[in-house]
Amino acid sequence: MSIIKKSTIVGVAGALAVAATLSFAAADAAKKGPNAGTKGTAEAAAPVEAIALADQLAVYGIRNGDAIAIIQAAKMKKQNPGKDMADAKKATEGKGMKADKTSGYDLSADALLTRAEGMAAGNATLAGLIKDARAAKSRGAIRGPTIHYDTVLAGNTDAYNIAFRGGEQAAVFVSGDGDTDLDLYVYDEGGNAICSDTDNTDTMLCRWTPAWTGNFQIKVKNYGRVYNRYKLAVN
Repeated sequence: MSIIKKSTIVGVAGALAVAATLSFAAADAAKKGPNAGTKGTAEAAAPVEAIALADQLAVYGIRNGDAIAIIQAAKMKKQNPGKDMADAKKATEGKGMKADKTSGYDLSADALLTRAEGMAAGNATLAGLIKDARAAKSRGAIRGPTIHYDTVLAGNTDAYNIAFRGGEQAAVFVSGDGDTDLDLYVYDEGGNAICSDTDNTDTMLCRWTPAWTGNFQIKVKNYGRVYNRYKLAVN
């Protein structure tokens, strides 16, 4: 007759209890329905929207050779730099490879101003605007946004679990390096699709108002044949 140790029984019981808790939590989330309300304060999303506007302006300037747009975007970035998302934990879906590439643009404030300097060609007006932008200081926003930089491989999907407050408009912005098409998807803790941005660019913004405070899964999918360096900003 085999003898089962008490410690083994306790360990199994503990594991079953954890599994049951997770199962009940998932079932409870499903009963609540999608975590998306109809009303909420929009102020919380404003800093993320400012970052989105700066990146969109920078991309426009690069693609159209518009130095003033690039300088203004860099100034906006210096005034609203964001904070590092120190606790970002990424899960990856797929087996893409990081093939070498030489293209893609850098949308950091300093890189944009260096690009603008190369376009100024002795233009005193542009030189003055660049000097003013380099001297710009953060406006010292009390809250957010937080920013995380990462790389999603070709054909892969990066996923993050991030909590948002109920009753406040949530915002997620993703901006890539211009080389591939990226899509953004947001799901609540019950697996309900809450928001998506699936155009053919790598600049995406999702906004919604959680009905209650809870966790959301943010997914960034790369549809290209090379990796994409991207920025993830949330409020």
